[in-house]
Formats: sequence, structure tokens, C-alpha cells
Amino acid sequence: MSANFAAQRTSIMRIDTAVSFWKKDAPSPADEPLILHQDYLPQHLGFVLMEHGLTGVIAIQHAERNPSTTEWLAWMEECTEVIAAVAQVTSDSLPQVSEWVAAFPKLKAVRTSLSALANDDQYRHNLVAALNSLDITLEIAVDQVLADPCITWFEKAPRQRVVLATKLTKDGDDAVLDVALIRAWMNQHPNLWIKLDGLPNLTSTDTAESSWDDPEDAMLDASKAVTFVAHLLESQLSERLVWGSAWPALTAQFTFDEAMDILDTCLQGKPEVTKTNLLGANVIDAYGLSE
Repeated sequence: MSANFAAQRTSIMRIDTAVSFWKKDAPSPADEPLILHQDYLPQHLGFVLMEHGLTGVIAIQHAERNPSTTEWLAWMEECTEVIAAVAQVTSDSLPQVSEWVAAFPKLKAVRTSLSALANDDQYRHNLVAALNSLDITLEIAVDQVLADPCITWFEKAPRQRVVLATKLTKDGDDAVLDVALIRAWMNQHPNLWIKLDGLPNLTSTDTAESSWDDPEDAMLDASKAVTFVAHLLESQLSERLVWGSAWPALTAQFTFDEAMDILDTCLQGKPEVTKTNLLGANVIDAYGLSE
């Protein structure tokens, strides 16, 4: 598989930007579905990626299941399927970021939460300063209500590439789905991208059971996801959107195939170049990758 997968890289890049890997004996959240308590390794996803014409993935460090950033980055460097890695960063680990960048070429971004940035002025200042001299992206997990004050600090780092991981929820956290605010931010900050990494969560099924367990009996309703994506595409900012499957977390309710189907549904009727860019050129720009 690895040889074929590597050969595919010679074609146009098509990248899933939200994938995590872990081993079943890793620490895990107590409330996670049982299906997630097993190995989720790069080789498990390789065939699926090829089946959907995807070149590879951007791997996201799971803060609880991958507690050692150094060990996780070393692991990602060995994985053919991984094009780039995104490491979790905190105020405590921030001084190590420059060492990680020097040691691990696949490290292209660090990830923190919106609440951490919004609630800790010193951390926010130190993070901006630390990234100022490094050519890596800042990925922000949206875990609280979006508000204008949360984004004003971008003005202090206008050249910093920032990816907002929308972390869309089934409950439809309408504040997170404030398309008008998101579009305003994107217009103000040309180095801001939006990651659509929760589209399956905006769908519903006609059964109480998950479609993963009984795909033939569950009819997916993707109307909310379609509406959300349509509003963003109407803003003429389609080149600033990237997509992520949220694998393997999505396997608690959806298959990877269904995640791709939902994306296709959201892009139905749109020019093919829109999907090509969303999976390729946009990702390259957002994460500073080389084709």
C-alpha cells in the first residue's frame, strides 16, 4: 500500500485536514463511545484515502490519547499517509515549539483552543510572539461562542496563518455557526481559513441508532450542513475553506464514506474546482505546504 500511496502524491494533492491516530492502550476520555477504544492507525485509513482519491492527511494530535508530543511527532514522521502534523500547544509547552519545528519537518501547525486564547492574555501574547519567527500555522479549536473581541488579536500578527476549526456540533451551536461574523473576519484577515471539520454533526438521521451501525435504515438529512457551506461559498471566499473528516471520532456515528458523501452533497452543483481547491490548493496555502 505504501508504494502506491506514495506514487499518488505525484498527482494533485487532495488532503483530509482533520484526522487523529492512537493506539488502544493510550489514555482515553471516560465518556467516549466504546468503538473509539481500539487502535486507529495510519495503515487503517490508507486504503480508504486511496478509494476516495485523497493524497493523505493532516494529523491532529489528540491531547489525551497522545500525551507525549515528541513521541507523537516522531511517529507521524514515519507515516507515509501523513503529509503534515498539528501539535497541541499550551502555555506550558509553548517554549518547546521551536525545538519541535527544528526536529520534525512534518510539523506545520500548532493547535490551541479559542477559550484558552480568550481567557489568558499572557498566553495569547506569548503565543503570537513565539509564532512570529516560525513559518507555521496556528490552528484554533472553536470551543466557545464566537465574538469580535476573540479575533482582534489577529491584528497584532497580520501575517500569521490561522485556521479556525469550527468543531460543529449536532446541537447546532448557533453562535459557532454565525456565518456573517465568520465572513466578516475572513474579509478583515486575509490569512484566516475556516476548517469544515464537523459537517457530519450537522446532519440528522431518521433513526435513533447511528448510521454507522445500520447504514441502510438511516436516512441522512444534510440540509443544515448544506446551508452552512452554501452561505460561506456565497461570500466569494471559497478559497479560504478547507475540509476535515474528523476521523476516527466520526466513526461513533458515521463512516468515512458518509463523511465524503456529506461533503459532496454540500458541494452539489458547485464548480468542480471548488472541491479541488477545498481539498488541495486551499490546504496548501493554509498550512504552508509544498506541492
